[in-house]
Amino acid sequence: MKQSTSPVAEIIAVGDEMTSGQRIDTNSAWLARQLNDLGIEVAYHSTVGDDLQRQTEIIRAAMQRANIVLMTGGLGPTKDDLTRQAIADAAGVELEIDEAALVHIESIFARFKREMSPANRRQAEFPRGGKTIHNEEGTAPGVDFSSGNSRVFAMPGVPYEMKLMWESYIEPEVRDRCASAKTIRHHVLRSFGVGESQAESMMPDLMARDRQPRVGITASMSIISFRITAMADTEDECKTQIDSTVAYIRETLGEVVFGENEDLLSAVTADLLLTHDLSVSMADFQFGSAAASLLREGFPDSQRRTLRHASSIDGQTPQQWLADESLLDVAAVELAATRIREQHGTRIGVAIGKLISDEGDSSSGKFPVAISIEGEAKPIMETFRYGGHSSMRMTRSANQVVNFIRLTLLRRRQRTQLATE
Repeated sequence: MKQSTSPVAEIIAVGDEMTSGQRIDTNSAWLARQLNDLGIEVAYHSTVGDDLQRQTEIIRAAMQRANIVLMTGGLGPTKDDLTRQAIADAAGVELEIDEAALVHIESIFARFKREMSPANRRQAEFPRGGKTIHNEEGTAPGVDFSSGNSRVFAMPGVPYEMKLMWESYIEPEVRDRCASAKTIRHHVLRSFGVGESQAESMMPDLMARDRQPRVGITASMSIISFRITAMADTEDECKTQIDSTVAYIRETLGEVVFGENEDLLSAVTADLLLTHDLSVSMADFQFGSAAASLLREGFPDSQRRTLRHASSIDGQTPQQWLADESLLDVAAVELAATRIREQHGTRIGVAIGKLISDEGDSSSGKFPVAISIEGEAKPIMETFRYGGHSSMRMTRSANQVVNFIRLTLLRRRQRTQLATE
């Protein structure tokens, strides 16, 4: 096995229900977080079905490349529960009955006055040289097996049994084995307004794989997340790494960054509105109530009346108002923003105009948005692109509107601060 200055781990999920997609593997995600909290890097995730040869190959490879191997599933009494045999085959040893484990299994059936099937004896078979891990909640004991520099822990696939076994036995063992493990900490910056490739071109060295801390980028509905992973000897060193990287990203991207970790764009925008005591009304002539619904999710339940979705303007339905005013015209959208603000008595009015389609393509184009703010001489206008895959157009457009409100409030605050200096 390749030696490393810091221990690495592999997590293996076992079962046809995992490889077929019939069940989502939540166990592996939970275990990865536990290992990270112990300062152990998870280098590999594997999923393998109920096939002895394939399981043996996966386990043998894991023993060669990982110090800690955590397995879930395949410890039951049926013929497709192959984890114990696969560990034995990977290590080149035989299975043997553990008498203490067999007594424990028999006692469980006796407690519930049920006859034990001969198949349940399989759950007392363990790779020679291994140890059993007591299962307080079920009939399937876990396996603790060492091979060279690798230590394999096999747990039941039932989540509560797996977690109890981890907390009562495996975590202390792993902590003791990996006492020299480094501290690992994670931090996320979230942004809207630049794409993945654009962000990488602006910060070309940020995603280098030999960089510390490591930074990865993920995208969802045009929201870009920068995942920062620091690994160091101490908590303070991790914090220093993360703080310097956060400062660099914020300095480079500026107001494009809207939040950290679990922050939502809608919640950050709603918080700005509440902080400055700004009520808002919205009229959407293109997407129904998509943008208003998204922004409303950002408010605490008790504060959602701060946002009002306008169903009429000047006493007319949107359709009637559209007949009188051309909402393809910038002036008309600006007028709509001012009218709904005055009509609803809010301090901000937002109007989203009709889509101006690209020639010959009704699925793409641009749409205008105007924001009218109480006390401002003229509404603020912006035009946004509409397009992309049909599954994300609406959400992306709603995000664009909410982000426009956020940026407008930030810039207004900056102007106010400059005026008072």
